[in-house]
Amino acid sequence: MRNFTSRKGMVGASVTAWIMTIIVIVFFGVFGTKTVPAYLDNNTVTGIVESVLADKKIGLDSPKEIQSHIARRFIINNIEDQMLDNIAIEKVGSEIVVVIDYEVRNNFIKNIDLVIAFKQEFRRSII
Repeated sequence: MRNFTSRKGMVGASVTAWIMTIIVIVFFGVFGTKTVPAYLDNNTVTGIVESVLADKKIGLDSPKEIQSHIARRFIINNIEDQMLDNIAIEKVGSEIVVVIDYEVRNNFIKNIDLVIAFKQEFRRSII
């Protein structure tokens, strides 16, 4: 049986345990800084499309005009121009259908990339 009454018997975490803890914290910190902005941008894009579709006069606009409304709001919210290429807008019967399909590729560590894919569909009745 060990004697834990002396100071030497209760040293605490070893240097290896501290290094492993720091490595894990740094890993998740880097992972978070690489992925969180993509999700925040997606949240902004989703909000923009929902607010454009919530407009009562949207049923009178053509898909090209709807896209220009979205483009203006992208500029205001500092969203990249390439995002417009990934948005499809159609009028199907009595509905407006907006499909957003894109992926974000970020360099994670050296030659390891993170790919985050987003695909969402929004529908709004014109009537």
